[in-house]
Amino acid sequence: MQGDRAHGTAYPGRLADRGRPCADLDRPHGSRRRRPSVNKQLVAELTRCEYIDQRENILLVGNPGTGKSHLATALAAEACARGYKVRFYRATELVTTLIEARDERSFLRLKTQLAKLDLLLLDELGYVPASKVGAELLFDVISTAYERTSMIVTTNLPFESWTEVLGSERLTGATLDRLTHRCRIIETKGESYRLRDAKTRNRPRPNPNATLTLPTSTNDRIFGEDNNQAD
Repeated sequence: MQGDRAHGTAYPGRLADRGRPCADLDRPHGSRRRRPSVNKQLVAELTRCEYIDQRENILLVGNPGTGKSHLATALAAEACARGYKVRFYRATELVTTLIEARDERSFLRLKTQLAKLDLLLLDELGYVPASKVGAELLFDVISTAYERTSMIVTTNLPFESWTEVLGSERLTGATLDRLTHRCRIIETKGESYRLRDAKTRNRPRPNPNATLTLPTSTNDRIFGEDNNQAD
């Protein structure tokens, strides 16, 4: 991603590679198994990036470790490869950036920069509650993007729990109204691939050269019982 194709992006190199096959978008990084809960037909459709031209959003909802960030970042990287202007933020980083910009009286300039994007990726919404000011500034950005800039949002929270992040029900309702109006929702389910990989790594491996040796007293007891039965 070079030139105008990457405006302040922060993708890990392994996901920014244009040579990464789009068929792997539904497979979490490091996982050897595809995640069957992901709608593969929908994912394949999204790689064409028509949702960006139509100013639609994508919401990825699921438990931690089920591939949301991997899928979102891969879709964003595909958009970069096709020439769209994309920027990546973790939710907490964007809120912090917005607060700092407001304090430095550069909020309007930052909001103008974000408004020029074709796609804004907001990752990990829901892990850390935002302050009242932070939630209001975040809503301002989402409201400005509504029907102008596509957004990809990943979250571990069901919609009814978003008040835990944004605070008031009024602000949460207004935010969801704008995000879900023209939206594709993808649910990722299953066990965390990180947890599954950890279990695999920590599982004892059988020793092919190991032999089972019974204690002498046990041997004597077994053979003694066999001899008594023989008598």
